[in-house]
Amino acid sequence: MKQIIALAVVGVMLLIGGCAGESQDEEITPNIGGIHLGDTRTQVTDVLGNDYEEVFEEEGGHFGEPYYILDYQEGVKIIIGKDSGKVMQIDVTAPGMATDMGVQVGDKAADAIAKYREKYSEPESIHSGEKLVGWFEVGEGALVILDADRDDETIVNPEITSDAEVEMIRLVYSRYID
Repeated sequence: MKQIIALAVVGVMLLIGGCAGESQDEEITPNIGGIHLGDTRTQVTDVLGNDYEEVFEEEGGHFGEPYYILDYQEGVKIIIGKDSGKVMQIDVTAPGMATDMGVQVGDKAADAIAKYREKYSEPESIHSGEKLVGWFEVGEGALVILDADRDDETIVNPEITSDAEVEMIRLVYSRYID
């Protein structure tokens, strides 16, 4: 009888101990290097500084408003809407800025994609109906796109080979993807 009670006490302690610590429900807003969609220019420059070249695009294209491109030499491009004043897209092409999931440019694409698949789903293409490999719906209408082939000048991945690396990470609202 003492053994059963001891086992029950140990089981309860393990259960309680397993529930302590970080909450599994705690959500982290998707970001790259601490920059989030919806951030302001001030929030961006607080994180990345003011050392960037700026381009203004009067024609809003798929963003639906004129926008600024802040082009940092470190391989980071931030698109901020002129009217909204908010970050609408983040592109990173150089190592050093990780996503909130710890993925960065240069990581093995298969490993990075597997990590995201544990938590997020991959949408289907509106054109072909096929799963968009390396694209992840990360909540609130946002997508993280892990591009493993920049040479093809698209953000749609070919077959992921064992030696493929993440070459670009994009965080963007899905409404801006056509």
